[in-house]
Amino acid sequence: MSPNEKNIILLLSQEKKILHKLRDLSISLEKMSSMNKKEALDYLFKNHKEFKGAIHYVKNDFIPMLSKKKGRDFVKLGESINKKYEL
Repeated sequence: MSPNEKNIILLLSQEKKILHKLRDLSISLEKMSSMNKKEALDYLFKNHKEFKGAIHYVKNDFIPMLSKKKGRDFVKLGESINKKYEL
């Protein structure tokens, strides 16, 4: 196997790991989107291993978007984005 082929295999395997991590993160964020801020913070700290590498984003960007009483309706937000960009 040539060095070029080895590099391609290594690149593809790392890409697969990143995609799996991104998928897992999106599933966790979807769960958190229906929570209020306190519940979301509790979930974040109880399941901190799920958010490895993304804790800063979740804590400082995602959770502040949630309301104090109940979570945002991200399904409607996603639908409006899909309609706007015709996805």
